[in-house]
Amino acid sequence: MLNNKVNSSLPSSNTSGIKKKEKSSHNMIEKRYRTNINDKIRNLRDSVPSLRCLIDDNFDDSNLDLSNDLNIKLDGLQPAKKLNKATILSKATEYIKHLEFKNKNLVKENNHL
Repeated sequence: MLNNKVNSSLPSSNTSGIKKKEKSSHNMIEKRYRTNINDKIRNLRDSVPSLRCLIDDNFDDSNLDLSNDLNIKLDGLQPAKKLNKATILSKATEYIKHLEFKNKNLVKENNHL
């Protein structure tokens, strides 16, 4: 009788197989989700000039103050010092605010004409 209780408390191999399959499916979904987010962050990085200069092979930050061409490309924004997700998001926000400010000034200028 004691032997039956011990055997009944052990998980069946069928139940553990289902749990492993569910976990595997969940892991695949999570990986797809992370991949999608990372792709979107890469696209965002490539859209922001102050981040693009970091991934440019010709970028040399030792001549940062001397590079008028880079300053023109960045429209006065400072290039990022490092490239991680938080920096990408903050530089993208900074760039959007910069564009909004620039747009507001252009609208004012057009209204004066």
